[in-house]
Amino acid sequence: MLVIVLAKVVGTAVVARLFTLTQPALMQLRWFAWACAQGMRAKHAVLARARATWAWRMARVVQRQWKKRWHRF
Repeated sequence: MLVIVLAKVVGTAVVARLFTLTQPALMQLRWFAWACAQGMRAKHAVLARARATWAWRMARVVQRQWKKRWHRF
C-alpha cells in the first residue's frame, strides 16, 4: 500500500513539475489557454463554495488553535 501511495505522490509531483516547465509554451495555444482559464474558474468556484461551509470554517478554527498550541510548546 505504501508503494502505491508513494508512486501516486511522485507521479503527481512529476506531472506538476512538467506542467510548470511547459506552461508558458502551452499558454501560447489558444485552445489550451481557454481550457486552462475555464478550469481555474471552475476550481475557484468550487473552493469558494467549500470555504463557505460550516465544516471548512470550523476546520480553520481548529487548525489555528493547534498552531497556537504548537508554537507555545
